[in-house]
Amino acid sequence: MTRLLSSRDMLARFTMSDVIPMVEAAYTQESQCQVLSIPRLQLRSSQTQTFLNVLPALMPGMQVTGLNAYTGGNKGLGLVQKVILLFSTIDGRLLAMMEADWISWMRTGASSGVATKYLARQDAHCAGIFGAGKQARSQLMALTAVRPIERALVYSRTAERRELYAREMSKRLNIDVRAVESPEAVLREADVICTATSSPTPVFDGQFVRQGTHINAIGQHYPDRREVDSELVLRSRVVVDHRQRALQEDGEILIPLRDGLFDEEHIFASLGEIVGGTKVARTGDEITLFTSGGLAGEVLSVANGVYGVAQQEGWGLEVDWDVETEYWKGEG
Repeated sequence: MTRLLSSRDMLARFTMSDVIPMVEAAYTQESQCQVLSIPRLQLRSSQTQTFLNVLPALMPGMQVTGLNAYTGGNKGLGLVQKVILLFSTIDGRLLAMMEADWISWMRTGASSGVATKYLARQDAHCAGIFGAGKQARSQLMALTAVRPIERALVYSRTAERRELYAREMSKRLNIDVRAVESPEAVLREADVICTATSSPTPVFDGQFVRQGTHINAIGQHYPDRREVDSELVLRSRVVVDHRQRALQEDGEILIPLRDGLFDEEHIFASLGEIVGGTKVARTGDEITLFTSGGLAGEVLSVANGVYGVAQQEGWGLEVDWDVETEYWKGEG
């Protein structure tokens, strides 16, 4: 039996505080060499303005394997665009098929939550958010789950969007969320910053980031685009979700590399090394920068956690594929 699960099923049953440990478990598995994966496979069509991205992983420690596949070009429009296939490594069985929009944005926020848990100052209490979309919402949800965030500042180029974000997130999180009119207003006060935008160019000037700040940059994963500038990267202790992925996709790393400003050794650690305890990023008032583009291991770890609860509680739709038909049992 294969269990079919939707974002509606998950939204009603899980919070960000449930998802962060699932993502952290993926990095623990990574530190123990229990995750086999490759960076996302990307296909693009200029004729139809469509893309298809696929992220596969094999996780023997969790006894699952599978992939996350998603497409775009039609702006969503209420259509299923993101799907996870989760298989058992014990018997090869297809455990679950999941419509994955909820996992996508919650997992992205949770990855910043894990990074913030290990990299930000313990007394961080003011959050700064660049962007005002769905991903920006999950970022602030994650920060409040791992640090005593009392207030947040949000900047987006569109005043109406940032004002709406501030109203909604103040109500949702019961903290003071204020829309501000410039990036500098965020940098002056924020202890933890998240960039969750579609901007192809840096959204603030890195020279104005205060010592001791932690930054999560999650909005871009293309080699010619970046949300933070070379100045910030040079000033920061850089942690990536995965070295191979970052050196293939992250403009934040690749652009200053191509400009000869540093070499690959400037990447201090992967988040798995931090979670596994082999490296410690923060020892004082360093600026720490986490760049994340999304890993199949994160997605499958969350999917596995969701599947376990669904199996135990019996929600979702079960499908019997009945592949052992008389046709296949016949001779020849």
